[in-house]
Amino acid sequence: MPNRGGDDDDDASDDDDTPYEEVADDDDSRPDDDDTPDDDDTPPDDDDTPPGDDDDDGHPDDDDAVGCAADEIEDCNGICAPADWLGDGYCDDGSYEHNGNAIYLDCSDCSWDNGDCPTGDDDDSVPDDDDTVPGDDDDASTCATDELEDCNGTCAPTSWLGDGYCDDGTYAYDGNAIYLDCSDYSWDNGDCPTGDDDDSVPGDDDDATPDPTLPPFAEDCTPGTNDTIADAAGIQALDGQTYSGEICAGDIDVFVMYLPPNTWASVEIEIDGSGQGSTDLDLHELQTDSSAYQSSARENSYERLAVYNETGSTREHYFSVQPWNSATAEYDIIIAASAYHDGMECDSFYSPSPLEGGPCNWIMQFPRSNGDFEGVWPEHAPLWSSVRREVQYLVRYAADEVMDQFPGTTPLAVMDMSEKDGSTPGTLEGSLRHPAGTHIDGNDMDIAYYQNDGENNGQVVCPSNDGQFCTGPATYLDAERTAYFMAKLFSHPDIRLLGVDPVVAADVLDAADDLLSSGLITTAQRNMFDTDMAYGPGWPFHHHHIHFSWEWESGWSYAGTPTPIPDGCMTQSSLVELPGKVPTMPIVPLFTP
Repeated sequence: MPNRGGDDDDDASDDDDTPYEEVADDDDSRPDDDDTPDDDDTPPDDDDTPPGDDDDDGHPDDDDAVGCAADEIEDCNGICAPADWLGDGYCDDGSYEHNGNAIYLDCSDCSWDNGDCPTGDDDDSVPDDDDTVPGDDDDASTCATDELEDCNGTCAPTSWLGDGYCDDGTYAYDGNAIYLDCSDYSWDNGDCPTGDDDDSVPGDDDDATPDPTLPPFAEDCTPGTNDTIADAAGIQALDGQTYSGEICAGDIDVFVMYLPPNTWASVEIEIDGSGQGSTDLDLHELQTDSSAYQSSARENSYERLAVYNETGSTREHYFSVQPWNSATAEYDIIIAASAYHDGMECDSFYSPSPLEGGPCNWIMQFPRSNGDFEGVWPEHAPLWSSVRREVQYLVRYAADEVMDQFPGTTPLAVMDMSEKDGSTPGTLEGSLRHPAGTHIDGNDMDIAYYQNDGENNGQVVCPSNDGQFCTGPATYLDAERTAYFMAKLFSHPDIRLLGVDPVVAADVLDAADDLLSSGLITTAQRNMFDTDMAYGPGWPFHHHHIHFSWEWESGWSYAGTPTPIPDGCMTQSSLVELPGKVPTMPIVPLFTP
C-alpha cells in the first residue's frame, strides 16, 4: 500500500520507527524490547491471551490506559492514525497505512475524512456491494445535486421537502414512492403529522402511535368512563383522525389530547342532527378544575375549537362534549393538526404556495390565546374565526412586535374572520354579519384598536358617535400603538388595505408621522398609510375595529360571480356579540396543565 511517511522501515515489531513512534506494546510474543509502559507481559496480566495482548481488556492492566499518542486519533475502526491525516487532501479509505495498519477515516464519526472522502455508508453491518471492508463508502449517495435521499434512501427532489404536500408514499418520483414522513426530515418539514417512523413499511407513518401514556379512546354512557378529567379518554393529535361518540341522558364526555410542541390542532364535533333542541351539543376546552378555557356553543350541526402549543414540550389539552338542556345525540370527532410557526412570512416556513394551494393558503381556525404574553386573542365566536394561515402569521407577528416595542402592552382582540369553509360569518345561521362577498376565503379579519385603557377589545373608541361613525374625538384610541401595529402589517407585500373610521384615520396618520420621526418605522411603511389605509363614507361601523383585507388570491368574485372590490365590511354593528348560551371566554392568564 502507499505510505505517506511516518513508518521508516516497515519493521513489523515497529520498535524504533520514527516519526510515528509506538506507545503501546505491539509485539508481546517476545520479551518487552523497549515498549512502555508494558513491562513484563507476565501474570498478573488480567485475561490477555497471549500474554501482553491488551487490546480488549475489561480493565486496565499493563498498557490499556495509554491509547493513541497526543498527535494521533482513532480512525473509524479504533486504529491509531496521525491526527494531521484528517482533512489533508487524501481520502483515507484504507488506501494508506500507518504502523502497518490500513487507516480508515471515511465515516461519519470522522466527517468523511473532514471532506476528503465522499459522503457514504459507514454502517457495514449490512453488506451492500463490498462493505466487507470496514469503512468503505463506495455506496455514497448517487442522488443529483437537486435531490436528497428520502427516509428509505430513494432519491427525491429536494424541493418536495416542506412544499405543502405530505410525502408519505402517496406521490412517486422516477417511478418510486417517496417517503419524507420521518423524524430525519422533521415529518416532511411539517407537511406530515408527527408520527412513528419505525413502521413495518419503512417511511410509512400511517400507524403513528400516540404518546405511550395517552389513555385509550373510550366512549361510554356508563358513569365512570370518560366523564371527568380523571378518567378522560385519549384522542390523538393526528390530522384526519376521527372518532365516534354519543351523549346519553345525563351524560358528558371528556377527552384528553397530547399536543406535540409547535403544533396547531382543532377538535370538531359533527352532530348527528341539527344541533338544535334535542340534539344541541356543545364543545368546551377545560381547565384542570373543569371550568372552561373556551367554548363553541352555538345551535349548529357542528362545534369546533382550536389550540396551539407554542412550547418545546408535549402538552395536555382536555375537551368536553356536553348536552344543552338534556339533549342527546351521536356525534363524530374530527381532528385537524399541523405544524405552526411564529413569524411574519408564512412562505419562509414552506415553499412558496401555489395559487389557491399549499399550507400558507389553508383556512385554519384561529387558535385561542395561551396567555397574556401573546399579542392577540380571538374575541368572537369560534364559528366566525377561521382565516388563512398566512394571515394568522402576519397578524400574530405584528401584535408581538407591538408588545416588544411597548412593554406592558396587553393583548389585542381579533374579531370576525370567515367561517371554516371560507364563507361570510353568519352564512351557516342564515344571517350574514357582513356584506356578501366580504370576509370570504379567509382573506378578511376585523381587529380591535389598541386602547389607552388597555382593554384592546372590540369597543367603540369614540364616546360621541352616530352608531356608524365617530362624531367626536377617538378618546379611547391608543393611536401610537395602533399606528405601529398597522405599520408592521404594511410590511407585508400582500396586504390589500386596512380600513378604519375617518376620525381614527386622522389620529393614526399623526402618530405614524411621529413614529417615522423617531425612527421606529420606515419611510416605506409611513407611505403605506397614504396609499393603503382606507376610510370615508364607504366605511361605516369601523369606529370599533380595523378591517384587514388580504390580496384575494381567488379573485374578486362571490359564489362564482365577479363583483366589484367592496369598500366597507359590515352591514350592522357587531360590537355586541350575538346572544349565546355561554359567554365568550376571556383571555387565558397563563396555560398551566
